[in-house]
Amino acid sequence: MVLGKVKKTLKCFPMLTPGDRVLVAVSGGPDSTALLHILWRLRGELDLELRIFHLDHMLRGEESYQDACHVQKMARSLGIPAVIKRFDVQAHRAQQGGSIQVAAREVRYDLLGQAAQKGDCQKVALGHNLDDQVETVLMRLIQGTGLQGLAGIPPVRPLGEARIIRPLLEVTREEILAYCREQGLEVRYDPSNKSPVYLRNKIRLQLLPLLEGYNPNFKGQVAANAHLWREENEYLEMQAKGLYNRMARRVPGGVSLSLKRLKDIPPVLLRRLLRRAIGVVKGGSRDIKQIHLFRAQALVEEGQVGNRLSLPGGLEMKRTYEEVIIQEEGPGRVTPTSFCCPLPVPGVVTLATGMVLRARVIARRDFYPQPSPSRWRAFFDYDLLSLPLTVRTRRPGDRFYPTGLGGSKKLKDFFIDEKVPRAQRDEIPLISSGDDIIIWVVGWRQDGRFTIKGTTKQVLEIEVDRGREIIENNVEGY
Repeated sequence: MVLGKVKKTLKCFPMLTPGDRVLVAVSGGPDSTALLHILWRLRGELDLELRIFHLDHMLRGEESYQDACHVQKMARSLGIPAVIKRFDVQAHRAQQGGSIQVAAREVRYDLLGQAAQKGDCQKVALGHNLDDQVETVLMRLIQGTGLQGLAGIPPVRPLGEARIIRPLLEVTREEILAYCREQGLEVRYDPSNKSPVYLRNKIRLQLLPLLEGYNPNFKGQVAANAHLWREENEYLEMQAKGLYNRMARRVPGGVSLSLKRLKDIPPVLLRRLLRRAIGVVKGGSRDIKQIHLFRAQALVEEGQVGNRLSLPGGLEMKRTYEEVIIQEEGPGRVTPTSFCCPLPVPGVVTLATGMVLRARVIARRDFYPQPSPSRWRAFFDYDLLSLPLTVRTRRPGDRFYPTGLGGSKKLKDFFIDEKVPRAQRDEIPLISSGDDIIIWVVGWRQDGRFTIKGTTKQVLEIEVDRGREIIENNVEGY
C-alpha cells in the first residue's frame, strides 16, 4: 500500500529521472528510515543511485551520537555511501539569534545543499509525510497566513543546483509506522516530539485528535485542500510575476511602480505584486507578513504624496505623485555611485565609473580554457541563465552561491568575510540574471550554480575593462 502511494506521488509531481543520484536525508526516525528503505527497494526499477546524509545537531548529547551510529550502521547494511555531519546548532543559534528550531533548519538545509553539490546529487529526498503537511497548514493558519502559507509543504522545490523531493507527502504517519513494523526496520525516536512545548507538537498531540472527533477524515481533507491551494497559489504567482515584469522599473537601490497602472489591478494580485517587488529589493520574501502587504496596499490605494511605510529588511515604501518606490530606509539610502543598467548579450555597457563590461556567447567547441584565473573575466553556462542581464550595485538582503562554498551566503557577510572595505562595497558591480539572481560579484566571486560544466553547450564570457581602479582585493581565481 505504502509503496504504491509513493510510486503514484513520484509519478504525479514528477520527482525523479532515470539515472538520478539521490541524497536521502536520514535522521534514523520512522519517516526517513521508511523513505530510505522504499527508495532502496525502487533503486533498480527507477535507475537510481543513492547517498545518505545525516546531521548530528549536537542537541541531545549521547542520544544524538547514537542516532548517527545507527544511521551509519543502516548505510553499511544497505551498501549505501553515507555522509555524517556534526554541527553545534546551539552555538549557531547563540550567534545568529532566533529559535533553536529555525537555527536547526537553516543549518540542516545549508549542509544538505553543500553535500548535494559536492556529491553531484540531482535530488535531495526528505521524509515529510501527510501528517507533517496537515500540521504545517494548521500551524500557519493559527499564526496567520495567506493562500501561500495554506499551500503547505511543496512536493518539489529547488535547493541550490539540486531539487528537494518529498516522496512520502501523501503517506500518513500511521502508514509509515506500519511499514517499518512490516519490514522489520529498526528506528530511533526523538523524545522531544512528545513534548507539548512547541506549537507543532501541541497541534499533533492535542488539536488534531479533537478535530478528528468532528471529522475522522480531517487530515485527508486538509492535505487534499493544501494541494488545491498550492495549484491556485502557483497560478496567482505566475500572474503576479507577469505583471511585475511588465510594470516594475528599476531605480537606484530599489524598484518603482506606476500608480496609474496599479489602480486597475485586483487587490489579490496587487498584494502579490507588492510582495514580489519588496522581495526583489530585499533579496527574498522571508519576514514579509500579511500585515505588511495590507499596509502597502493601503498606501497605494489611499496614501498621500510623501507618505512612507517601513518594511522588513530595513526597507521603506514611499508614495510620490506618480509612483510608489521601494528602497532602503532612511536618508542617504541612494549613494552617488548607485547604478542599475542592462548588459546586452552580445554587447557592451559603460558604467559611470568608467568601467566597461563586454559580453559575448561562445560555442563550447570554440572555447579554450584560460591559462590562469582572472578577476576581470568570467565564464558561465549560457543556457542556465535568464535574460536580460543587469549590472547594478548591491541592495539589502542580496544573496548568492559563491563558488567553492556549496551553499548560499548573504552578500553583506561575504564582503565582511573577504574584508572588503566598507567604502568600496557600494561601488562593486553585480551581474544579475533574469529575476535578479546574482551570477557574478565582479572582481570577487562567481555564483557556483552557473559555472561551466561538462554538459555546457554555450559559454557566456563577460570581460571587464576597469577604465580606472575602483575595486581592490587580493582574491586569486574563483
